Amino acid sequence: MSTEVMDKVLNHINDCYQYSVDTESEISNHELSIIQFHTIPRTLPSQVLIIELSQLPNRDSHLSRNEIYSWGGHEPRT
Repeated sequence: MSTEVMDKVLNHINDCYQYSVDTESEISNHELSIIQFHTIPRTLPSQVLIIELSQLPNRDSHLSRNEIYSWGGHEPRT
């Protein structure tokens, strides 16, 4: 994502007062695969930001220092 686009997204998010968040898991292994943020701004239009987790840096990378938690009705992996 370019810096210009990122600035537009951040400005839009700053104008929002409510958000809807949805997550999707990979069917084959039940691991979190997508996070969807639906923004509800003071003035329309709203936007949906979809983050595909497979495109994020590997957990062991020095670029990734945050953890992502998810919940849902799937069975825990063994």
